[in-house]
Amino acid sequence: MICARYHMYPGVKETGLDHPIQVIASENACKSTNAGAIMMGTGTNNVIKVNFETITPRELVDIIEKNNIFMIISTFEISEDGTVDTIDKFSKIMRKYKIWHHIDACQGGTALFSSTYRYLTDTFQDAHSITIDFQTCLNLNQQCSLLLVKDGEQLTNCSSITTPFQSGRRTDGFKLWLCDQLDDLDVHATAMFDRYIESDELEDLSEDSDQS
Repeated sequence: MICARYHMYPGVKETGLDHPIQVIASENACKSTNAGAIMMGTGTNNVIKVNFETITPRELVDIIEKNNIFMIISTFEISEDGTVDTIDKFSKIMRKYKIWHHIDACQGGTALFSSTYRYLTDTFQDAHSITIDFQTCLNLNQQCSLLLVKDGEQLTNCSSITTPFQSGRRTDGFKLWLCDQLDDLDVHATAMFDRYIESDELEDLSEDSDQS
């Protein structure tokens, strides 16, 4: 969210904002969406929940033009209700209004590491950022979360302050690398998707990808 806000309002680090801003999220979005809105001072009332499968492009534009939308959060999941938001039809709209697109793929994102199921993540290339939580899907000890950002400079510039010390979060990256060295991530990610492939949601997603 911090990256998305900086993307829309580059001067926010120095001046802050003097008006409310809103984020559009899937109606099945993780509770961390509201948590992020609280911690950023955006407020949960400014999180607009929609059903990306039923909302039309015109309806989405109406929401954007009536608010200060800085971010759209879609979901790619295989747990709980298995939500997979199809928002390809909104790509032009997001580019037109320069809105940051984030994909919450806390478990489903592990398909990136599976040579068998990587094709399911083809739409990831259009996102500005993606999150994956390996402690929830590959049994790594907490904390081991991955944030992928298309433009690395955005991540650096949005909140960086020069300090004489280094962040401890580098250990997350080392932990993931070490896991791959000791126990092939491809094998684990593929096995996890094998367990879910019989679910209706994942079957539908596989069929859609095959047709495209």
